[in-house]
Amino acid sequence: MTKCGIVVQARMASTRLPGKVLMPLPIGSDRVVLDWVISACLETGFPVYVATSTNPEDDAIGNHVCIPTENWKSGRWHPKYEPELLFRGSPEDVLDRMYQCAKFHGLDEIVRITGDCPFIDPEVIKQVVALRRITGANYASNVDPPTWPDGLDVQVASFSALERAHVLATDPSDRECVMQYIVHHRRNFRVANLPCPIPNAALYRWVLDTEADYQLCSRMAAELIADGVTVPHLSDLLDVSQRIPQFDADLDLRNERYAASRAIELKADRFDGSSMVLKRALRAQPYGASTYSKSHVAWGDGAPLYVTHAQGSRIWDVDGNELIDMTAGLGTTILGHCDPHVRAAIEAQLDIGIAFPLAHELEHQVAEELIRQMHPGKLVEDYKVVFGKNGSDVTSAAVRVARVAAGRNEVVVEDISYHGWHDWTLTRTSRGGGTQALNVVRLNNEMIVKNYHPIIAGTIILEPDHFTHRELINIIKRAHSTGMIVIFDEMVTAFRYPKTTYAATYGLEPDMICLGKALGNGMPITALVGKREIMDHFVTYREGEPYAFYSGTHLGEMLSLAAARCVIERMGDYNQDRLVGLAGRINAVIGASLAEHGFIDRDDVTFECRTIPRLTFRNPIISSQFRREMAHNGVLVYGLFLPSLAHTDADLEHLRAALENSLNAIKSGMVRGGNAPSGIMRS
Repeated sequence: MTKCGIVVQARMASTRLPGKVLMPLPIGSDRVVLDWVISACLETGFPVYVATSTNPEDDAIGNHVCIPTENWKSGRWHPKYEPELLFRGSPEDVLDRMYQCAKFHGLDEIVRITGDCPFIDPEVIKQVVALRRITGANYASNVDPPTWPDGLDVQVASFSALERAHVLATDPSDRECVMQYIVHHRRNFRVANLPCPIPNAALYRWVLDTEADYQLCSRMAAELIADGVTVPHLSDLLDVSQRIPQFDADLDLRNERYAASRAIELKADRFDGSSMVLKRALRAQPYGASTYSKSHVAWGDGAPLYVTHAQGSRIWDVDGNELIDMTAGLGTTILGHCDPHVRAAIEAQLDIGIAFPLAHELEHQVAEELIRQMHPGKLVEDYKVVFGKNGSDVTSAAVRVARVAAGRNEVVVEDISYHGWHDWTLTRTSRGGGTQALNVVRLNNEMIVKNYHPIIAGTIILEPDHFTHRELINIIKRAHSTGMIVIFDEMVTAFRYPKTTYAATYGLEPDMICLGKALGNGMPITALVGKREIMDHFVTYREGEPYAFYSGTHLGEMLSLAAARCVIERMGDYNQDRLVGLAGRINAVIGASLAEHGFIDRDDVTFECRTIPRLTFRNPIISSQFRREMAHNGVLVYGLFLPSLAHTDADLEHLRAALENSLNAIKSGMVRGGNAPSGIMRS
């Protein structure tokens, strides 16, 4: 029979709130924080062990746990703790302490609870234990990703998984934060997660790290006792939270100490796992991935190629390397990976349906919200929207409807631009192996600015951040004077400028805007927002009249639309300002590093200090070396530095260190081996 035990991790030496586990709760009570934790754990029926250190300061925990009190005789406060339920071990190596405790007591299954979570729910503990057993997982939790209130954290591991982590974990942060090695090496461990059924529950914070936490938890404890509740459950806590003002939890505070410690250690020394997966993937896929920018063709050798999971601002590859994602999921995860708000929106939509035989109101509701975002102050009815699943969908739709609306087939395209994989956009390029019989005129930036294009052209499509504000004003003015339709491709820039798009931020009036990437925070959805008189050419009102047909079964897929609505709501003025502020700080970090290492005035290096920071090495070999060195130093980046709202101060500090190491390596010629990628990186 499986022996399951709960190990409560407790210590007195908290940095921000010393002695918190023995602080009275509520204030003035003779019941302390640890009493609440142990009482809840005992209610599960599993044996409970308090694991503390051998430091003298933790004698107080030992004395409290081992000595019964008079209050227990009245059945009011905490139970009679037996001496054998206390375990003392290494002060610094918490993983060893927990492992030795589990080994000493012969546990087959270990539940890890921290002593600063006074309102831990015994039912949640039992649910996570049941989840691990039912799924056969090596490890189960309700925190990977976190969807429950902070303070209801439960982690359960088999003894064999804990033993493997004890042997293999070498980084100090993995020794201090017991289960992290298992979580981050998911290719070697089977992991399960228990999601919270309450939407946005992760925004509650009932854990003790600061004095403010203590004051809130004290008031909640007093309310619970007044209600006759001494071992609260989630429903009790939610009820009390409606009576007591709660402060919104900063999701970055979860495991903040671990994140700060980990940022110092981030590195990627081995990519053997990626190499092994690549050999197998190439048997089934043309370049071992579904997206060019994610493949070995783009990244070269000696780099992370396959991811296991992501959370917030971090990703983990198949070798267990942890990296700060400065690509923001190739521009998609603007709120961060596994954002709880988007997750809640998707889960709510799952209860309704994903694909319907008829349209759903959510489609036009999201369309209306997009119009308001793209064209603030304008009438919604003056614009219309169609959706796509990727950038190529809507750029191609835009060009198609523009050609019909203008009555001219010629399309002007900037020579360095990328608008997707379809024939029209790759015509007359090195990748244009498809049909060449399209009327596409490719011009360089200077020729476009000087209006050096055929007067008969009907459409021009461009990426606006390749031009100055004044140049764009002139391009639009000249194009409109000849009846040309102007399309802005804002796949990358949308939602990253203060007024949502580059066009809106600078008060520009293109005829159509293509946007995507960040719209669904990783869910596949893009959109084309255009003027009504042009967009109406997607349908025909008179028989025989030409129109630009555009349709697709999955264009109204509901999970992506639900995610998009959430992103639009979240990317209000406050978060837009936060994102722009993050970009400014990244610009400062890059600029300072380039200047310090003598790269700022080099002809072969271009740094664009903009809302989307861009660092370009003109030599593709050096560019590849830079990306590889940054990966080895724990940062994934490919030229564009794309912040997400999940990036933290610790991430930016590590970015600074990674840049210093990488630029030093390039300057000294001590870069790591590996073949350069075969082409530019465009998704």
